[in-house]
Parts: sequence; structure tokens; C-alpha cells
Amino acid sequence: MFHDLDAIFVFRMRSELHQTQNQIEYFTQRNGEIRAELSELTGNKQALEKFAREHYFMKRDNEDLYVFFASEE
Repeated sequence: MFHDLDAIFVFRMRSELHQTQNQIEYFTQRNGEIRAELSELTGNKQALEKFAREHYFMKRDNEDLYVFFASEE
């Protein structure tokens, strides 16, 4: 009978631990970026307008808006 902690199990767990640590590092960094962006948007009206125009295609009343999407071919 094999023991539950055989070499393959230990290797898989170390691999999973490494992957999880990488994800924690990525999401911690991304969280900081998002918090900085949120701070900028809530404190700067021009940055908020730029964000709305770029992400939601918002426009002023006296403007026409044309959106072009590039083909991946």
C-alpha cells in the first residue's frame, strides 16, 4: 500500500502552490492598479470624462461619434 504523500502528489501540490502564489501576486498588483485608477477617476473630472468617452463611447450633445473597429485579418 502506498502512502498518501508519494512523490507525484508532492510535486503536484508544489506546482499548484507556485501557481496560486503567482495568481496572488498578479491580483495584488492588479488591485493596486485599479485602486489608483479609481482614485484618479473620482478626483479628476477630466479623467472621468476621458474614461467614459473611451470605454462607453459617450459624447457631448454637439458632437458626432464614429467608432471604427480594426479587423484582425
